[in-house]
Amino acid sequence: MTNTNQTGKYDAVLGNHYINTGSGVLGGIQGVKRRLLAPEVSYRIAALDEALNYGQEGLNLIEEALDSPNRFVRVYAYEILDKLDKPEIIAKLIQFRERHYLIHFNGIYQCDGSKHYSYLRFYPDYTVITTNTMDTPEKVLTWFNKENNDIYSDIYIVENRKEIIRFSYQLNNKIVDFVAKTNIYGTNINLKWFSRRSKSRGSDEYRFIKILS
Repeated sequence: MTNTNQTGKYDAVLGNHYINTGSGVLGGIQGVKRRLLAPEVSYRIAALDEALNYGQEGLNLIEEALDSPNRFVRVYAYEILDKLDKPEIIAKLIQFRERHYLIHFNGIYQCDGSKHYSYLRFYPDYTVITTNTMDTPEKVLTWFNKENNDIYSDIYIVENRKEIIRFSYQLNNKIVDFVAKTNIYGTNINLKWFSRRSKSRGSDEYRFIKILS
């Protein structure tokens, strides 16, 4: 005989009660709220998409997800809200960036070299892309994005001191480690690099260039 009180993989815990998170069990805004309590991150992310269908109440749930202890949930909530052009939401997103990052996502960082430019671009999902090119910022913005499979990308790590960011570049047998330190406004980056193969090291200065929408 099946025990209907036994918890399953799709059940969330609310207090001392177990709530099945299947969409067919409980619909509407209450269903969204319950699924946001699901142990599986994929259920919570799907619930954020669904919350958009419930007006201000659903929007409030997405805003609350900005404080989620799970990085993927709060980044997904950020990406949803970032598409909405509302002054009160923009203010919340600014507060979010101040809490979790000092870097900017609405532009690129450029370093002037003697023969070419170096560029960095950061995303809220912890992706960073890098490139060296002769292209000016206006031209590079037409192709310098994480959707371009020809661009090298990595996952960056933000240390407890939010102005310190770490990532690496790996191509064939060449691995270069980077430590980026931003100023308090996130407009300038001092990027220190170390080549594991040649043991050489150095540093470069990058400045932020905002993308004009």
